[in-house]
Amino acid sequence: MAEVTAGNVATEDRPEPKHITPLMRKIWGIGVFGEGFNMSPGQLYRNYFSTTIIGTPPTVMAAIAGVSAFTGFLGAPIGSRLVDGIKPMRWGKLRSWLLVGSIISFSMSWFGWVQIGSPTFNAWLKYGVGLLTGWCYNAQVIATFSLVPSMCYYDEERMVLASNQMTGNKLGTLLAGFIVPLIMNNWLEPAMGRWSYLVIGVICNGVMFACYMVHFKLSEGYEGNGQVIAKAGKKPLTLKEAGAAIVAVPSLLPMVFADITSTVGAFLLPPFVVYLYRYVINDGQSFGLMAVHNLCIGIAGTIGSWLARIWLKKFHDKKNICLCLYPLMAIFIFAARFFTDNLPMFIFCISMCMLFQGTTNPVENTFYYDMATVAQLKTNTDPTPTFIAVQQFGPGVAGIISSNTLAWTLVLMDYTPGIEVTQQVKDGFLNGYCVAPTIIFCLGWLALFFFYKITPEMVADAKATILARGEELIDEDALDVD
Repeated sequence: MAEVTAGNVATEDRPEPKHITPLMRKIWGIGVFGEGFNMSPGQLYRNYFSTTIIGTPPTVMAAIAGVSAFTGFLGAPIGSRLVDGIKPMRWGKLRSWLLVGSIISFSMSWFGWVQIGSPTFNAWLKYGVGLLTGWCYNAQVIATFSLVPSMCYYDEERMVLASNQMTGNKLGTLLAGFIVPLIMNNWLEPAMGRWSYLVIGVICNGVMFACYMVHFKLSEGYEGNGQVIAKAGKKPLTLKEAGAAIVAVPSLLPMVFADITSTVGAFLLPPFVVYLYRYVINDGQSFGLMAVHNLCIGIAGTIGSWLARIWLKKFHDKKNICLCLYPLMAIFIFAARFFTDNLPMFIFCISMCMLFQGTTNPVENTFYYDMATVAQLKTNTDPTPTFIAVQQFGPGVAGIISSNTLAWTLVLMDYTPGIEVTQQVKDGFLNGYCVAPTIIFCLGWLALFFFYKITPEMVADAKATILARGEELIDEDALDVD
């Protein structure tokens, strides 16, 4: 039987940890690239399609957004239970959901872009089907992010793959944000009308499916390579164990709140930008340049994600990185509201905001790995999938905030499709795009500064202790997982 050392954990049940392959270093993240590519049509056109193309009343959209504010919270815990609570399938506990979630998502990709019944009935039907499909999609995302610490035994490799994932997401968003409006405005919509939205939606979801299959193949044979508790990951955590892990880390709640605030820009800005370029920027005369806008902010966000690995290597305390960047995000997004008649400056301000937001995202991801390590020390279980599930509250709630802000802007500003918009409506779109994120970014800074207490020293001590007692922890009989 191999010995347990400070640098490696090897037992008769587990071979010596192995390094990830050069190919994984280069192209891991392509699955999240597909995810970012697929998100673009929904973020840009879903609300516009519902209100302007189909004619769903803004009050109905606001009602659905209000219901989503409650049911949206179910997505992450249900996704977590699908991953953590269902017996592992033949392809592994985590890898299986890359395949299953992708198949379900692709098979339902048409549903959001057709009309069945009246606009009101159609809107509620889409919401119900989307809710069910979203649970499997959440399981897919949770499994993807959980695979990084599961596959990577070495911290440096884990950081590389985490950064690759966020860079891939930004690249996917960048390309789709430019290509989709370009194709839609110049070819598809003039030729196919309302059916163009269905075509572009299915194509983008197909791209995501293909990209996730690359992740599925790359991860073969690596799941469990990075687990300190080798056997714990083979059995699902009970609800009691998952709850105990969450309670063991009080800093989790403020981190989730801060994560929500920094992520909200990525969700709030795209649905507003169609209306903003249609009606506000240069009084609607620059609508054809929306693709350029999306390209510029996509490039900025991608650069920001790539820079994250430099920030993480250079600065010891990740909390300080976010505390420096949140205020800069707020300053630039607020400044943009004064340049609606100066398109280059408007795009520059939004791009700078997205540059810093692109950096905070991968940095924030590593917070959850740190908190999972501290929880593992306290509970003698591996709660990584649970913490990754909690992490999904950030994007989930950011999406809820986005849909509610847009829906109520349409209602309160008395927006009516087909009728010339008033200055009040234009101001509402501008405030929703610039002022609301400014306030939210500031709230996130306060939460992180005052309430997040996990330090790098605490994480290092937790890792050392886990390694020191590793032989005891991998004894299944010592774990109460029934």
